[in-house]
Amino acid sequence: MVAPKHKAAAYQDRESVIDAFNEIGKIRPDKNKIIFLINLFNEVHNNNALNWNSYATCGDCQRALCNFFKHVINEWR
Repeated sequence: MVAPKHKAAAYQDRESVIDAFNEIGKIRPDKNKIIFLINLFNEVHNNNALNWNSYATCGDCQRALCNFFKHVINEWR
């Protein structure tokens, strides 16, 4: 079984992931870009752990998404 971080690191469209990741720290992030990250997160974890409502209302969910993609982007470097 492949770890979710390694599945995400194999994703080919890195520019769109990095662009969407840069929205995380903004006060009013682009909802479509965050949903793109959430969908990719759910896809590599093989479940529906996050959705927009959980992300918008839960600090732990925001940190989980941010930390996951921070590690993926570091893996690409």
